[in-house]
Amino acid sequence: MPFKYAGYPMLLSAITVDKDDNNFLSSDRAHLLVASSELVWLMCESSSLNGEELVRDGGIPLLATLLSRCMCVVQPTTPATEPSATIVANIMRTFPVLGQFESARTEMLEFSGLVDDIVHCTALELVPAAIDAALQTIAHLSISSEIQNALLKAGVLWYLIPLLLQYDSTAEESDKTDAHGVGTSVLIAKNIHAVKASHALSRLSGLVDEEIPTPYNRAAADALRALLTPKLASMLKNKFAKDLLFTLNSNLESPEVKAADFAF
Repeated sequence: MPFKYAGYPMLLSAITVDKDDNNFLSSDRAHLLVASSELVWLMCESSSLNGEELVRDGGIPLLATLLSRCMCVVQPTTPATEPSATIVANIMRTFPVLGQFESARTEMLEFSGLVDDIVHCTALELVPAAIDAALQTIAHLSISSEIQNALLKAGVLWYLIPLLLQYDSTAEESDKTDAHGVGTSVLIAKNIHAVKASHALSRLSGLVDEEIPTPYNRAAADALRALLTPKLASMLKNKFAKDLLFTLNSNLESPEVKAADFAF
């Protein structure tokens, strides 16, 4: 007997948005979408059985539609406090859990525009929670070679590589010695995103050295070797990305890496 959560029919109804509904973010409805999308995320986070049932009950198309509608409104300059940005972050936090199910990955791949929306979430500079969750989603979904190719087609490399270049090793020293000011917190968040972007790229290309590897993707691996240099691309195999990020963002030239090698 499959696991059943009695509240799902009402919850799925709450996150249902019609494609032609232009008032779904009105003041009297936005708070319900924020609360219901957060509940979906927390339920899936608390139990994979909840996530499995969400997939069985048709939750992927509903979440994908809601994400698509919100992404038409959210811009890189949209603050995280906007209801649309909060909804996007909640949905993206749900996807890493759902991505462990093959049936969910199949539906995600079939839903037009969803992969593109996931990639575009990594550019929401003022919504760090959405970036964080999008990077985790990309890493999880890269277990599928079909989704790897879809992500590449969506231009994922051009979104993730700039995140690597935002790493600042001095922020970690500030984290140890200073109180967390706004500027320091932003730098720390960018460092976290750089580490997770590195992990996502390693799984996307199949260069990762993990217990559960992802399929080797020659197109991604060759592109990363060309963009990062073969020496740095090989460092994606390491579980910890700090060496790669430090070298990539260093002002010092070395026999392995020269500033002229990069054309960003």
